[in-house]
Amino acid sequence: MKMLQALILLLSFILSAGHSLAGDGSSFNPVPIPITSQGTIPVGTVIPWPSTSMPADATRWLECNGQAVPSGSQYDRLRVVLGSKPIPNYNGQFLRGTTVSSEVGQTVADSTRAHDHLIDAHQHTVSGTASGQSYGGAIASVSISGSTSSQSYSGTIAGQHITGATSGQAYGGNIAGQHVTGSTSGQAYIYDIAAAGSTWWPATGTPGYIDTVSSITHYTGHGTTAGGTFDGYTAPTSYSGVTAGGTFDGYTSASNYSGVTSTGTYSGYTPTLYYSGNTSGGTINGVTNYAGGGYTHQTGGSETAPVHTKVRYLIRAIP
Repeated sequence: MKMLQALILLLSFILSAGHSLAGDGSSFNPVPIPITSQGTIPVGTVIPWPSTSMPADATRWLECNGQAVPSGSQYDRLRVVLGSKPIPNYNGQFLRGTTVSSEVGQTVADSTRAHDHLIDAHQHTVSGTASGQSYGGAIASVSISGSTSSQSYSGTIAGQHITGATSGQAYGGNIAGQHVTGSTSGQAYIYDIAAAGSTWWPATGTPGYIDTVSSITHYTGHGTTAGGTFDGYTAPTSYSGVTAGGTFDGYTSASNYSGVTSTGTYSGYTPTLYYSGNTSGGTINGVTNYAGGGYTHQTGGSETAPVHTKVRYLIRAIP
């Protein structure tokens, strides 16, 4: 290991003494240096090579591009180092040291460590015009219930003007016999007595009848009855007919009313109400404020890398 460190230090010294590097990678154009390996370089040693041409002992080195180990016994030592694996492919790779044996040869994918960027307090000015916005919706019915207390009420119903026509109305009924009493004054009368052999008028069997007389001659006279009394009933009579049609025009009389409602309960639902409309247009003008203290989050791109210069990686294949 100490020999390898000495070799790398020697190569760095030779490169820095032989030429200068430009300040950025775009102007990097190293001059090939014809060097050969000095001493014993262990097979499997990987070095960065800053030239497009191979070292002078190019046959002892292979490009680290993932190629298979060539056949031939001269590469037996390399096979011992790599085992069944091909030559590492270090194209576009950064090499990273490890002290964990199981991690040697592992490839780690691109990643960016999670991090935050603080956002300072700032403002954004906003302004514009707001046009009328339509709105609408429904207020659902609501269940309501409760009790009512007695309520006093009073008022006046004014007289109402009424007019109309009456048609003939049929009528009928009975007049019961009427009790009548009184006194009679003397009544004048006349009489006529027929001659013998005739009969008395009126007819036989009626009040005032006088049987046949034989010895009285015809006699005519008059007089007055003595006064008397009477007591009795008139005979019942029935009546019927139709009134004559007519008209009517007038006012009902005004009436007052008052009282108290009885106490009760109520239970039901208010009706569903719908509403819609448009807001009136207007303007908006103001400033949004952000107090700061938050963070932006960036997941990163395809890789995270510092400014760097690309080189070739070579592996020592033959002692």
